[in-house]
Amino acid sequence: MRHVLAGFPTGLVLVAAEVEGKVVGLSGNSFASVSLDPPLVSISFAHTSTSWPALRKAPRWG
Repeated sequence: MRHVLAGFPTGLVLVAAEVEGKVVGLSGNSFASVSLDPPLVSISFAHTSTSWPALRKAPRWG
């Protein structure tokens, strides 16, 4: 994970998940590594996002 995150300078990320049989996703530009053990990242979304209410129901994202 360290190698992958070190190769990501900055930019656009896509977060997606399957929620109730539909794929829901959104883009973000605030993405940062928080911890390698356990592997955690930080992603920030706008309060005005219309996808966030559906995406937050997913047990995991990709």
